[in-house]
Formats: sequence, structure tokens, C-alpha cells
Amino acid sequence: NSELMLMFNKQLTRDLSLSANLGGNKMRNIRQDNTSETVGGLIVPGWYNIRNSASAANSYDETFEKKINSVFASASFGYKSMLYIDLTARNDWSSTLPDDNNSYFYPSAGLGFVFSELKPLQNNKIVSFGKVRANWAQVGNDAPTYSVYDSYSFVNNFDGTPMFTLPNSKNNENLEPEISTSYEAGLEMKFLKNRIGFDVTYYTEKIKGQILPVAVDPASGFSSALLNAGDMSNRGIELLLNVTPVKTRDFNWDINFNWAKNTNKVDTLYGTTNLRLASIFNGSVNATVGQPYGTIIGYAYERDDNGKIIVGEDGIPLRNNTQVALGSVLADWTAGITNTFTYKGIIASFLIDMQKGGDFYSLTNMFGNYSGLFEATVFDENGNDIRANGYVVPDAVKEDGSVNDIAADAQGYWENGYNITEQHVYDASFVKLREARLGYTFPNSLVKKAHLTDLTLSIVGRNLWIIDKNVPNIDPEVTVSSGNVQGLEGGALLPTRTIGINLSFGF
Repeated sequence: NSELMLMFNKQLTRDLSLSANLGGNKMRNIRQDNTSETVGGLIVPGWYNIRNSASAANSYDETFEKKINSVFASASFGYKSMLYIDLTARNDWSSTLPDDNNSYFYPSAGLGFVFSELKPLQNNKIVSFGKVRANWAQVGNDAPTYSVYDSYSFVNNFDGTPMFTLPNSKNNENLEPEISTSYEAGLEMKFLKNRIGFDVTYYTEKIKGQILPVAVDPASGFSSALLNAGDMSNRGIELLLNVTPVKTRDFNWDINFNWAKNTNKVDTLYGTTNLRLASIFNGSVNATVGQPYGTIIGYAYERDDNGKIIVGEDGIPLRNNTQVALGSVLADWTAGITNTFTYKGIIASFLIDMQKGGDFYSLTNMFGNYSGLFEATVFDENGNDIRANGYVVPDAVKEDGSVNDIAADAQGYWENGYNITEQHVYDASFVKLREARLGYTFPNSLVKKAHLTDLTLSIVGRNLWIIDKNVPNIDPEVTVSSGNVQGLEGGALLPTRTIGINLSFGF
């Protein structure tokens, strides 16, 4: 990554200042994957070497290369340290887009007004700082590597003859860049010499031309095609609150609280109303027009007009054979609160992280219950042993509409859950002790002797404790993907608790 930037700062008049820059950037990314494997086992037992392959060894060599060239500029005008206008512009040229469409321009503009600089408020003992702001911005995005032209992929040799095949996904020579347009308005205020403060932001965002793989007729020779297939919108609010309840010469207590809520909707999809993003057994995560991105679709319980589960003659719930929406991966809101205590050189802090809402389909729980490994297959909600007496599905009805009183065989009930996705869709809410820290900042008299400006030693723990959750046996944050595809869990590597020592110093 290479970047060249020219910067300009000048006080144009007594009241007007200008800060500007002009620059260029050149990014090149190369990823190489090299894998070799034996075929048919080993000739000499115990000698693990590619050359010891019983048949001709397979070798895979892949290189992925991407380049982006950019130019950018920005200017910030300030008037009396009170009114600010910020302007930016950037143009990228990406190698992952067609030559005719590989250039995309995206600007932004912002206005900020520090009203606490007005003369009536300058000596105010209550309001320490006040600012309102408004911003408009666009952001461009390119395509995945090698998305434009179709090319052959190498497959294993057949009887010594090299073989090639076309991929299942059709690339697109007419791709265009994605463009996201957002509007934002905010208010920031501080009171009582900065002892209390808040920052609230409201935003809307519109994403046009999302590059997505869309299912096509297999008769075309492909199962999907890469298209500018989707438009999506977001709107939300973010809140940051800072409070210092105690502040003395030796002791401080600071509280930082943040809260965020985002509402998402898929507006349009090319040629369809639903796009399956990923699936695992009977559950899938989808982009559905009119619904939030990440809608979970699968098989639900058969229910009556009052929403009660219908059971069969054996007391086991019946399945509705039409797949329906069972929830969304998106949270209702997220929040976090950090408490920091300082006493002379001692610093102690802890972060509580939380999420309300959101859903996911758990394959771990489905198979664990299906095979009788988990506690739920032994005891019901009231702690009764269901292995001998069976399990009566609560608040359910029989097929004739009467109240359910049939004790289902426990093994049959949980094995039946294999076919009903809804039975293992869980609420992803949680409260966690995300981080705790205890440190000591050494006094200046000692630090100066070591020719340093500061020295701090800390013990830090992360992911320490799940205080509360609504799903058994697993961490609600564990999913099969770390990317955009969330809401599916199945045998993922469990998260770890980490404790370490941090030493920081300056000189």
C-alpha cells in the first residue's frame, strides 16, 4: 500500500481557517494458496511425505490478485471555532470490475455548529459544550476478486490427462460498483465541566446495486449468476452517554454507556423476492424483499388459528410442510457499559456487553437433543423426568382442537425435532462480562529514572463470563461464519477466555 498526500493549513482571515489535503493511493493485494495431498494413502507406512503417495499426488496452486488506484481530496473550513464545513471526494479504480465500469466516485459533505461558543453560553456553568451536526456521504464498493470473466478451473487428472471445468457461478462482464448513500444528524453536549455528556446520532442509509449471487435456471449450465441484484436500506439511532459520578484529587469513577438500534429492510432483488444466502440442514438465512437482511427460513410447527401447536395422536408436534420466516439475525438493539475507577496510579475497569433480540438456528442443540445428549432430553421445564412418563407438550392442542394431554415418548419427541427447524431457533440475547482490566501507572519520579515518559502494567481478561443468555449449551454469538452470513450455528469452534499481561510505555 503506497500513499502520497499533500496537506495545507492556513488561517485565511482572523475568523476563517482552512485545512485541506490532496492525495493518491495505490493498493495491491496478492493471496496465494498452495496445497498438496496424497492420493490412495501411503506407499511406505508412517512416512508422511507427498512423494510417498500411492497414486499421483494432487497439487493445488491458486493466486488471487487485486489492485485499487485512488485519488482523494478534502477541505475543512472553520469560522470563529464555531461553524465548520467539511467536504471530501474520492475516486477509485478497481481491478475487480469491468474496464468500462471500474471507476467510481463518492463524495461527502458535513456541517457542524458549536453553539456553546456563542457569547451567551461561553461563561455558562451548566453547559460546557454543545454541537449539532449534519452529514451526507456516499461510499463505493467493488466486486469480489475475479468476478468479471468466466474461466476454467483445474480439477484432478483423469488417467494422467489434465481436466478443466467451468465453475457453477456465472461471472458478469457488466458489473457496476455498489454505492451506499447515507444521511446523518447528531447532537453532542457536555455539562458541569464535562462531568456529564451525551452524543446522539440518527442516520439513514440506502445501498444500491449490491453484488450478489442469484440463482438461475440450471439449464443455462450454471446454478447462479453474479449480479447487481439488491437494494437495501438502514435507519437507526446511536447514543453515547458519559458520566463522572465521583471526581476527587485522588479518586475518579467514570461511566461510559452506548446503545444502538438499527432497522434494516431488503428493498428489491433482481428477478426474485428471495435470495438464499446460506443453509444448513433444514434452516437457511435469506435476503427477502420487504424483510430484514438475514431472515431465517425453515419448517415451523403446525398451529391452529390461535397460534397453538398441534400434536398428533402420539403427542408429537406436527410439522407445517411450507417453509416460513422464523426470525431475523438482526438484534433489536445492542449496548455496552464501561466502569473505570482510578485511585492515584491504580486503574480498574470492566465492560458489560449486551444484545437484545436477534435469532439463530442451532445445529448443535438440534443434534444434541436428537441423540439424547443434552439435559433437555431428560427433564421437562418443571424438572420432571420425561424418560419414563413421557413429555406433554405445553399449551398445545390435539388435531380435534381439544387441549393436549398426551404424553409423547421423549425419544420420539426429540427425534422429531430433526425435521422442525422452529424447535431449534433460539433468541440470541445475551449479557456478557466482555473485559476486565487492573493496572498500575508508575509515578513520574520512577519513570524518569528509566528515561521514559510513562509506564503502565496491566492484567487484562476478555470474554470472561456469560452473565445471561436464552440458549442452552452454547454461546449465542457463535455462528458458522464471521462474515455477512450470520444466524446459523453448527459445531463452530467455541470462543475462548483470555487473560494476559499488558505493558505499555512511552519515551
